[in-house]
Order: sequence, then C-alpha cells, then structure tokens
Amino acid sequence: MKLVITGGLGFIGINLAQHIRRHHDGIHLTAIDWLENPAREDCELFDHVHHGDFSAPDALPLLEGADAIVHLAACSSVQESLRDPAFCFRNNVAASFRLIDHMRRHARGAKLVFASTGGAIIGNSDAPIRETDPPRPISPYGASKLAVEGMISANAAAYGLNGVNLRLANVYGPHSRRQSGVVAEFCRAALGNGVLRINGDGRQTRDFIHADDVSRAVMEVIATDLRGTFNIGTGKAISILELVEIIERNAPEHVALKRVHRPASDGEVMHSCSDISLIREAIGYHPRIGLEEGIRDTMAWFRENERVIAAVAE
Repeated sequence: MKLVITGGLGFIGINLAQHIRRHHDGIHLTAIDWLENPAREDCELFDHVHHGDFSAPDALPLLEGADAIVHLAACSSVQESLRDPAFCFRNNVAASFRLIDHMRRHARGAKLVFASTGGAIIGNSDAPIRETDPPRPISPYGASKLAVEGMISANAAAYGLNGVNLRLANVYGPHSRRQSGVVAEFCRAALGNGVLRINGDGRQTRDFIHADDVSRAVMEVIATDLRGTFNIGTGKAISILELVEIIERNAPEHVALKRVHRPASDGEVMHSCSDISLIREAIGYHPRIGLEEGIRDTMAWFRENERVIAAVAE
C-alpha cells in the first residue's frame, strides 16, 4: 500500500506515521512538508520525504499511484488566520484545490482523507455538535476548512472522487515539537517556568482527543469505503480549568505552578464537543485513551525531550 501524507512532518503527521510503523506492515510512506530542518528521527519514519509545498508542480506527481492520501497540511491556527486571512486562503483553500484537481485528473483511484475541524466550522454550541448542524464559521480558519470540505463533496458528486472529511476535535499527544495547542503549552510550562497561561476565565470547554486515537481513526477509515463527513473526538467536554487541574496533578513536584489569566482570544469558540455517534455507527469507532492517561503520556514525552522545551523558551 502506498500512502502519501501532506504535512507529514507536523504533529499529527508524525503521530500517524508512528502509529503506522507500530501497527501496520507493508505500507510505503511518503511525507510532503515544507518544514525546514526537520528532526532526523521524524524523517526516518518515512520511505520518502519531499521538502516543499504540497501543491507545487514538483510535489503533485507524488500523488499518482497512491492508494490513499491523508491531507493534513494547513494553516492550522485561528489566530494566524485572523492576522493574515489571505495566507490562510492561499494555503488552505487554493492549494487544496490544486491537490484535489490533480487527483481528479491523475489519481482518481486514490482515497482522500481530509483533516477538517468541527468547532471552527459549526461555531459555538452548548450541545455536542453533529455533522448535520448548520455551519457558522467565526474565523477565516473555520471558513477555509468548510471550503475544502465543499470542494471534496463537489468532486465526489461530479467526478467520483473517493473522499472523506474527518472533523477532528482538539488533538493532543506526544511529538508536539511545534504544536501550539493548549495541552502542549501547559506541558511545556509544567516542565519549564511553571506559568499556566489561561485565555479568559478558563470556563470554555473542549473535546480533547489523543493523537493515537486520531491515527487509528484515519487508518480504519482508509480500510473502508467510507465517504462523507464524520466527527472524530471523544464526545466528552472538559473546561480549560479542569484541564489545568489534570496538568497540576501530573506535573513534577518540584515545579511550582502558577495560573495566570490573560484576555480571551479573538475568534475563539467558547464551547465545543463532538457527537461521534455517526462514525461509531459507521465503523464501530470509539476512542481508547482517556484524558488523564493521555496527559501523562504527553508529559512523559516532553520530559524525555527537554530540548523541545528549551528551544521553545529561547
């Protein structure tokens, strides 16, 4: 089996590659990523690494002959999309169009798995969000993900593209070298200066899912003929203040943690939790790693990779 991962040297890409190497044999892995100076051990997970833009003319032919393409590459920051919406559009929408259009013409037999998002597309919701809820993006990032979902849907209907959109909840876990999510930030702080910076009052809620559960979902989807849009999460909401308590329980005893509140972020969804009944009914999927276990796992990775903390602090 030939599998191509755009953004393969990013946080989710490395976790997916690790998962594949642990649990699957006979898979030829190609990463396409423009990251400069990647870690050697990350590159060694792949049979081939192409450094550059996934939508560039020298990268698109790598899709040809693939059995599956996992499209992870994106401007993934809400705040970055607010600062530079044009960059978000070019990187997420225009570049993804070139990828999808190349598949239409040269790799129509491949399965496309797109890493989308639930909260940023649906917006604020006090109830668990469903795939059928009306979209109300509140940031250019959310709008860009919805646009790509639309292109995949259109190409599926018009040209038979085999595509599936996975709306990922808040993904966390090891190999968070450059990951800027709140779990990674708190783990770095717990092993570093001890300052846990909380946006707003900390009562906003999220659905946190471990990267290995996401990787398992991706591989199970690839193994089926599943098409359409599906939430991937835990179905359980937790507040940022509750997350802080878990971090505090698992931090080294010698580190004095301090909570510091800062202003709420623009474009931030206040409440987000994924209803995962559709993916559970379709392929029997359910997450296996609880949050406390996952935080311990992530904290252990950071502890073993102190250079990551030092590099962020510089």
